[in-house]
Amino acid sequence: MADTYTDAEREMRQEIFRLRAVVRELDNRLNAGRDYLMTVPIDKITVKNTLLAFGWNENGFDPE
Repeated sequence: MADTYTDAEREMRQEIFRLRAVVRELDNRLNAGRDYLMTVPIDKITVKNTLLAFGWNENGFDPE
């Protein structure tokens, strides 16, 4: 079967695939953070462990 996509369409498709991978990774980070926080007793949840659970450093600005 012949490739009927133009160069621009192929580039757009590659970008879509790349962005889907980024979204999957971010979704995994959110799920991992949520799963971790679900194991922490409510009186032990801090800003620090919440930031760390979602993949940020203690300062809340720099991703790990």
